[in-house]
Amino acid sequence: MEITGRIFDVLPVQTGLGKNGEWKKQGYVLMTTDENPRYFYFEVFDGKESKLARYNIQKDGEYTVFFDVRAHEYGGRWYNAIVVKDVRQTQNKAAQTENI
Repeated sequence: MEITGRIFDVLPVQTGLGKNGEWKKQGYVLMTTDENPRYFYFEVFDGKESKLARYNIQKDGEYTVFFDVRAHEYGGRWYNAIVVKDVRQTQNKAAQTENI
């Protein structure tokens, strides 16, 4: 699945220590730019690939987020998780018009 829009908010980086060592993640809020804007919250986990640096997601930038939705059970309850596969910056329409 994919969704495209403008980064509405960039949350602070969070860090912690798990069974596999230190982890780091950052949350983002993407707002779609259609007639009925929708907000989409996603997190990027930094691992061996250093995704936070590679994606370099900036507030007010336009991006396409590629993701899967998965469910898991914990303590007898079910939860959904958005798993980000890739994030690509998109050219905004004004920049595309200038390049023609």
